[in-house]
Amino acid sequence: MVTINYDGRVFRGETNSENGEVGDRTVFFYHQQGQRLEATYRGGSVVHGHLLGSVNDDDTLDFVYHHINDRGETMAGRCHSVPERAADGRILLHESWQWLTGDRSSGKSIVGEIDPEEVALEDDRGGRSIPTIRQTGSSSTRSFSPTTT
Repeated sequence: MVTINYDGRVFRGETNSENGEVGDRTVFFYHQQGQRLEATYRGGSVVHGHLLGSVNDDDTLDFVYHHINDRGETMAGRCHSVPERAADGRILLHESWQWLTGDRSSGKSIVGEIDPEEVALEDDRGGRSIPTIRQTGSSSTRSFSPTTT
């Protein structure tokens, strides 16, 4: 039984393997309808990306992703994510992923839920909005009110 609703949640990269391209400036905007999951993401070395997959009965995620990086390369992969509730109520997604392009290597990453108020969209001078993280204080002193189920 699905207990986490990912719709409207925003995540930011926290950790990643060296061969990954998501970093702490990459922001993900999740949408869920039933057990279908999709998101757009960008920031850091990711110019623009999408993911599409499913929410499993145990709240884990399985999806494929593709993006264009800042070197103009189209990259694609697959990922399995396991959610964890942090002490402050945020959702942390522990991800095991593998590239389906390039060297086909694999890695591990963590993306953490952030308050949507922390994200400011700025024009990248090409007419696109890019996410930036608002500086609202250190994460250790900031309160977080996660969306419930």
